[in-house]
Amino acid sequence: MKAKIFSASGAKRAFWKEAAMLGIVAILVFSHREGFSLQSQHLSLSQMTAQAGRIVVGHVLSSVDHSIPAPGGGSIPITQYTISVSDTLKGKHAKTIVVRHVRMENKLFIVGKGKGASAKSEFPSYKADEDVVLFLTAESALGLSSPVGLTQGVFRVTKDVEGKPVSLVNGLGNAGLLEGMSSKSMKLRKGGPASYTEFVSVVKEIVKHQQGGLKQ
Repeated sequence: MKAKIFSASGAKRAFWKEAAMLGIVAILVFSHREGFSLQSQHLSLSQMTAQAGRIVVGHVLSSVDHSIPAPGGGSIPITQYTISVSDTLKGKHAKTIVVRHVRMENKLFIVGKGKGASAKSEFPSYKADEDVVLFLTAESALGLSSPVGLTQGVFRVTKDVEGKPVSLVNGLGNAGLLEGMSSKSMKLRKGGPASYTEFVSVVKEIVKHQQGGLKQ
């Protein structure tokens, strides 16, 4: 049975238009079971930074599921996150931000194509009290955004006993983050959890190069 997302055909059309604007659907494959699969291109850290409208270091304060009106009728299910921001690596800084994502329950996605495709993972979401570094797309006309590259753009932060950030890793285990880049950060190049301090430093360097029009 195909998953039903909206209560009206007009809302469905609005959803897909919105999804296309967010860049979260590259290839959509419906199965005979509930849910569907999304296919996303594998992105390097430089590519994610370029595609992000905002990059923040934050602490998730709360998450609430609800719906917003869809153009043409019906509603769009979303999850609204309130995030306390400790640092902004790209975009306008604010101490607290509200992030709204289209809610996709029981959905899977695949990164890459063919033999190079990565294993399926759940669509990204965040939990209250979680520390994250988020690469977010610019907001759409409906005020929605998504993580760049799906779980690739969500880095979970691990802290030490004193509450100091130590390391972070995304949904793909940081695989291929420095692919095609000239950065000499060997720890990031190897994949696996990366040094938080080193990661933030590399992202700031990338932002500086990209905004200055220099080749990365």
